[in-house]
Amino acid sequence: MIKIAVVALSILFVLNPIFAAEDSGGLGKGSIFVTYQMGLNTMAKAVDMYADPYDKNLFPMGGGFEIMLTDQIGIGGSFMYDKWHDIFGVYGGVWSCRLVKPSFDLTYHLRTQEIKAIDFLAGTQIGYSIIDLKNVSIPEAAYTGNLGNEFHFAPFIGINLHSPRNDRSFFERFSLTVKVVWSVAGDYSGSYGIAGPAFQIR
Repeated sequence: MIKIAVVALSILFVLNPIFAAEDSGGLGKGSIFVTYQMGLNTMAKAVDMYADPYDKNLFPMGGGFEIMLTDQIGIGGSFMYDKWHDIFGVYGGVWSCRLVKPSFDLTYHLRTQEIKAIDFLAGTQIGYSIIDLKNVSIPEAAYTGNLGNEFHFAPFIGINLHSPRNDRSFFERFSLTVKVVWSVAGDYSGSYGIAGPAFQIR
C-alpha cells in the first residue's frame, strides 16, 4: 500500500507542471486533488455458501487522486484495501483474505454559483479486484474455488464539502468527500460507502 501511495503522489507532482497555466484561485480546470479514503462498511465476501467471514476490517482503507480536465469533468485513480478471515468448510482450515481494488475513475461535478462550498458529483470506476487467499491453518493447502481476481465496474454518487475560499491558505485547500459506490459485477458486487479528507495540491 505504501509503495502504491508513493508512486501515485510521484505521478501527481510530475504532472503538476502540465497544469501550470493561470491559477484561478479556486476550483476548476487544472485543479489536482489527493484523497484519503475510508470505507464505511466492509467489502468481505464469503467464498462458499457455508462460509462466514469474521475478523473483518470495519473500515477499509484507500486513497485516490483526481485531475480536473474541465470545470466539471475530472479523471483520476483510486484503490481500496480490505482484509478478513474465513473458515471454509469445503476447503478446510482458517483462511486469510486480502482484497485490493485499483481503478480508473471518471467524475462529473455539478457545481452551482449559489452554493460554491458544495460540489455534487457522479461517475464510475473501472478497475480490477485482486484477492489474495492464504490458509493460515494448513499453509500447504491450495484454494481451488471460484473466488478470484476479476473485473471491477462501479458507478457512484457523492458530495464534496469545501471550505469557504477567501484565499489560498493551506487549510482552505482541504475538503470532505463522501461517496456511495455500487459495484455491479462479480463476487464483490454490492454497495459500500467511502468518506475521507481531500487536499487540493493545485
